[in-house]
Amino acid sequence: MAATSAKAAAEAESNSEGGAEAGLAKHLLNEATDAVSAWAESMVPGTEVSISGQDNGKPEYSVATIQEIETETNSSGTVFWQGQVSNHDGGDRTTVNLGLGYRRLSSDENWLFGANTFVDQEFPYDHQRASIGLEAKSAAVDLTVNQYMALSKWKRAAAGNRERALDGQEIEVGAQVPYVPSARLFLNSFKWNGVDSASDIEGISYSLQLNSSLGSGWVLEAGRKDFDSRPDEDFARITYRLGLGSDVGSEDSAPFISDKMFETGSVKHRTLEKVRRTNRIVKQTGGFKVSFR
Repeated sequence: MAATSAKAAAEAESNSEGGAEAGLAKHLLNEATDAVSAWAESMVPGTEVSISGQDNGKPEYSVATIQEIETETNSSGTVFWQGQVSNHDGGDRTTVNLGLGYRRLSSDENWLFGANTFVDQEFPYDHQRASIGLEAKSAAVDLTVNQYMALSKWKRAAAGNRERALDGQEIEVGAQVPYVPSARLFLNSFKWNGVDSASDIEGISYSLQLNSSLGSGWVLEAGRKDFDSRPDEDFARITYRLGLGSDVGSEDSAPFISDKMFETGSVKHRTLEKVRRTNRIVKQTGGFKVSFR
């Protein structure tokens, strides 16, 4: 009986030590994670890292940043630049996007209006494109319009295939989900203009974006591209925004459920929010086929 009691006591002590060790390991991991996050935020404010994917496609990895250049003395207008580097097509291609923009707050700070221009370059096949865009943002509704202009002509790509960047346009409307201030629905109508008698590619994409429900800094967006003349595609993207700190926006700090149907108020915190646009260059391949390569 005494031996049994001694054995039970030893097992209890062992379990206690194991639990303490597990708790210590978890504590150290949390401390290390917090330290790395704090270092990253202090080093690269306004930067975000994303991983995205779609049906039958390889993951895409990107790093983007948006930085203030100048703010007007009354803080109503801000000039900024935005840059992004993405690696896609299984690592075979890299796209660089560089843009300049201006955003201005309304006198009551309930609306933010902006304009921007971008230049896009895809390596190693030297596809080039430019764009101009307009924006209007409020706490509950967003409107974005982008016009894309191809700068490069036909290029010889992998396996001898011919590719060409395309002109295009898109109009996107975003709206807060009722009673869920950290969630937004987006509807994007797009069209890419085929060349040399190729058909245009048109469609609408639908997506849902979630912010604070995943924890501060994390953003998840998932949706579907509904094409007029080709199979539909599902897509998803997860993003971690670095350097939020004291500049965290209301959507990242808001409760998941609210007693108000729609949020109202100042959108000043969205002044340095990333411009929504199609960063990958859409190309036509082989003469008549249009693809999102």
